[in-house]
Amino acid sequence: MNGEEGQDWVLTYTPEKRDSDDREKVLVRLTPRALHELYIEIKDLDVETRQMGHRVECDLCGGMVDLDRVIPNARGEACHKHCWAEYTGAPEWSSAHV
Repeated sequence: MNGEEGQDWVLTYTPEKRDSDDREKVLVRLTPRALHELYIEIKDLDVETRQMGHRVECDLCGGMVDLDRVIPNARGEACHKHCWAEYTGAPEWSSAHV
């Protein structure tokens, strides 16, 4: 990070908040080497593959499920809540069918 030749890039991010006085800008410094490595990592990936860090394949249906909504099935693999409900035979009134 120190002493690398070339022009650094600085990415800025300002989170959205209701009170505009409470917004703090975050700066991230990217050196030319870091930008190159980032490019190499993502250059040949489609959008779905790039987002794989936020989603995973459902073990039961094969579809994609967001990590914040995933539940483990009997084998401990990730699955949708509704797939788990159908697989285990959960009653219709259960919250698993939502």
